[in-house]
Amino acid sequence: MFVKTTRRRRGDKTYEYLSLVESVRDGAKVGHRTLLRLGEASALRRSGQLERIVAALEAHLERERVDPGAVEAEGAPAAGGVACAAAVWERLGLGGWFAEAGSARGADRLGDAVFAMTANRLVAPCSKRRLPEWAAADVVMPEGWSAPSPAQYYRALDAVADVKDSTEEFLFGRLCDLTSLDLRFVCYDLTSTYLEGSTGPSERFGSKAFGYSRDRRPDRPQVVIGLLCTGDGVPIAHHVFAGNTNDASTLPGVLADLTERFAVGRICVVADRGLVSAGNVAAVADAGCDHVLATRLHRDKACREALETIGADTAWTDVAACRCRAAEAVLADGTRAIVVESDARARRDTRRTAELVARAEAGLVALEHRVRAGRLADPALIGRAAQRVLGPSGVAALFDLEIAPGRFVYHYDEHAHAYERLLAGRYVLTTSLDAQQAPTARVVAAYRQLADVEDRFRTLKDFLRLRPIRHWTENASAATSPCASTPLWPRPSSHATSKQPTSPTPTSPTSTSPPPEPCENSTAYAKSASPPTTSTSPSPPAAAPSKTRSSPPPTPPHAPGTKPASTNAYPLPRTDVVETPTRAPPLTCQNAKHPSNSGRAGA
Repeated sequence: MFVKTTRRRRGDKTYEYLSLVESVRDGAKVGHRTLLRLGEASALRRSGQLERIVAALEAHLERERVDPGAVEAEGAPAAGGVACAAAVWERLGLGGWFAEAGSARGADRLGDAVFAMTANRLVAPCSKRRLPEWAAADVVMPEGWSAPSPAQYYRALDAVADVKDSTEEFLFGRLCDLTSLDLRFVCYDLTSTYLEGSTGPSERFGSKAFGYSRDRRPDRPQVVIGLLCTGDGVPIAHHVFAGNTNDASTLPGVLADLTERFAVGRICVVADRGLVSAGNVAAVADAGCDHVLATRLHRDKACREALETIGADTAWTDVAACRCRAAEAVLADGTRAIVVESDARARRDTRRTAELVARAEAGLVALEHRVRAGRLADPALIGRAAQRVLGPSGVAALFDLEIAPGRFVYHYDEHAHAYERLLAGRYVLTTSLDAQQAPTARVVAAYRQLADVEDRFRTLKDFLRLRPIRHWTENASAATSPCASTPLWPRPSSHATSKQPTSPTPTSPTSTSPPPEPCENSTAYAKSASPPTTSTSPSPPAAAPSKTRSSPPPTPPHAPGTKPASTNAYPLPRTDVVETPTRAPPLTCQNAKHPSNSGRAGA
């Protein structure tokens, strides 16, 4: 039985009639039999009869009818994110691993507590005090999960810290079974994260200390975190150091731990310039490992020596995957060096240096006016004022100063400017691998994979909210670090997505190129299937620096949308980038070669 609507058209109007009918069968045919004709629908609505009929029928219902329009839903528990985390958790075998660890400690719900903390970090990070409420009301936890008490969450942090090393070894074994890890290159980098709360020393938190803050929070104590990743970006292990630890001092211990715990054989360590020291290079060799290290641009003699080998006849190898080109150089001590350059980096370095020089020069001009006006005469005070200008400028090495009682003159250091022009758009790598073990393009790609480690740090600090740490004990802080969340980190996007590589360089997991083949022997390195392509238009060498110190001429402006004549042209100052201040006549200088007596071009 149901209400049937019948439509009839009369002229330009359509009428709807309501009838109460039932379905009847006449042999093989099914039809409708009218029980009651209710009338025309619009007339029933206007008269109120339709509402009275519905209300009379509702009075005989066993349950109250709810108007869907009157219902408001504030929210519903989320299920997708936790379900994905649970699937990966079980595939990695972490449920069983922490169940065994909990049984050994008499903590039956250790696995449930660690899973809830890990899933929470991945879905909606919050404090441990808020965690029970989140698990009960905000998400749908997997079947079989039992809710731990708040105290069990805090005790689980101590348990995770105690089994940190064995957990990393277990995960490494599982990942080797599930994937083909690229163990030929291992990337290592560091970051720091600061702590809230008391800033004083603590017996229960010995690694809390003040140091160089990458978060720009020098007012807070911190800890330093080191992360090891495979060549394809999969985390292997992490280490927590005291907040005042020097970056270079961490590498030997990390290498010893890596070779002892994971038995990776002969590998190649990839690290940035902050970890470079003579002791570290020797430590890498003593550990039976090779290295790919970036040199310090202004303080490393190897960098200058490699750059000075670049000439017009230099053969450049295109590294399309990294959007750059590279050239080989052999240093005097036999070290293999690779000079890497790109047009985009050259434009950025040139523009930035010109801006810094113009900004510093504006401060020096103002200081010169003060000295000329007699407001500053003491050489010590003049020197301190110049230091306040040049100290934070980043280009102090590009200026020479002459200070005397009541006298202040500055000019450009031509040798420093020549090196800056040579350096624009370039950096230098050194490696212990020969060309047979790793071609030029492979070395460059391995170094660029350090960007994957930096992506992990950004994920930890921003998405997983590792920053800041609010725990007041060492174990709780160590357990909140990457240990629980490392296996579930999302893979970052590729740092080379523009073109397909022309040589067999490795690509990131999101690239369309096939991944590198798994390493059958830990001592084997990637070899090129075809010789690398060379570029026929290398950058021209920089001019030899002059012994006289005068202002370098600016580079002529180029048309919009076109490249400068030389990617390493270093305009100082560039009037098309930043406005150069107008200078008053300088003080007379007794040195005939000084720019103050030759018009000081470009000042």
